[in-house]
Amino acid sequence: MKFMRLLLVLGVDIAMLAILKVGLNWQQAWAKPAAGQKISLSQVVNVTGCVDETQFQSVLDEFTTRTGINTQYDHVCDKDQLRNCSENLDCPDIAIVSWPDMLSELGEAGKLVDLSPFISTTVLNTNYADTWIDQGKANGTLYGIWFNASNKSLVWYDPSEFSTHSWLTPTSWTEMMTLSEVISNTTGTPPWSIGNESGGATGWPLTDWFENILLRSAGPDIYDGLIAHDIPWTHTEVISALTYFDDIFGNEAYQVGGKSGTLNTFFVDAIYPPFEVVPEAYLHSQAIFVESIIKNHFPTQTPGVDFAVIPFPDIGSVYANAVVGVGDIAMVFTDTTEVHSLINFLITVDAAEIWIGEGNLSPNRNVDENLYTDPNVRDAANYMANANIVRFDLSDQLSTDMSIYMWSQMDDLVQAAPDREAMEEVFARMEARATHPYHIYLPTLLGAIE
Repeated sequence: MKFMRLLLVLGVDIAMLAILKVGLNWQQAWAKPAAGQKISLSQVVNVTGCVDETQFQSVLDEFTTRTGINTQYDHVCDKDQLRNCSENLDCPDIAIVSWPDMLSELGEAGKLVDLSPFISTTVLNTNYADTWIDQGKANGTLYGIWFNASNKSLVWYDPSEFSTHSWLTPTSWTEMMTLSEVISNTTGTPPWSIGNESGGATGWPLTDWFENILLRSAGPDIYDGLIAHDIPWTHTEVISALTYFDDIFGNEAYQVGGKSGTLNTFFVDAIYPPFEVVPEAYLHSQAIFVESIIKNHFPTQTPGVDFAVIPFPDIGSVYANAVVGVGDIAMVFTDTTEVHSLINFLITVDAAEIWIGEGNLSPNRNVDENLYTDPNVRDAANYMANANIVRFDLSDQLSTDMSIYMWSQMDDLVQAAPDREAMEEVFARMEARATHPYHIYLPTLLGAIE
């Protein structure tokens, strides 16, 4: 996950994100498992995953209290372990992981249990938007449910400044570009504060920009096709998305410090300018995790009053209300009634509200939204849970080699704008790398040299 890689680079304490501590509201029972299913002798459901152990234990404890079924959670976030667990006979009963691509990989390999025979479709369809359910499928088979999620499709601004200037928050790309022009012309201040510097992970902030643009302009099929490399990086609709990227990054006046400012500013430092006493910009696009960063830097400011969020604007009506995010999906390896019960509990409002109470966001759309005590987190969660289209971070789903290479090309893409031919050359290089990945060919080449 790009954000987790980022935390490792920065050494950021994940606890910064635990900004919500709220009560729980029990409302909903989960479906009973189908009769005649296998019963495990130990009646202990073993779960591994990438989610926080202490926080998830609260969910498991309530499940045990209600059912008498014991659980064991181990914080094991290891792709290779899951890939090989069937052969090594050490698969967990359930894995909750941050890699959407593992769902297809393991499902198509026959290593996962189809959830559809025992999951409560009534509860699932009631609590999850169709797009979230679809993201748990591989080739039409339901192999997973999304339990944890986060929103990366947000624009941050200061409502008081917008009120002072009588600016309206944009809902479309056209409105956003019109607003950017108005801000630039009437205040002499760049509308956007953007930072791409992130040490060894430099480049990821701009890939988020491109991913949000691509999903809204070309749609989810093109987005998915690019991840799988079923279409080239030079595909017409991928290249067309550069038009929107150029709208901002090809205009020096729209970025604090111009292109150089964007490329050389540490991404955290780029968060602050819209919220200074004298704003140095008025807009910033970033994921919900920056909420805690803003609050720490401006402790006297009030969320929702001095800083707030709106959805990343729509580009085309066909692909409206889209969200790029990250999250954790629960996948099943063992077909027992105890496992069935836990999976059915995880899709309930009750389980989601415990998770929210531990400071997280849930894709469950029927939770008590007042449990999100921070208005910005509440808005981000609502946009996410009620999205028409959800896709997960594109670069996170590429091979490590390709992901890092994509990051490395973002500086060149900004430098190339607004020269369309030069921008297309950047994507031609990415297509060449995707077609001839170094991590596959370099060992062979080195062997030939030896």
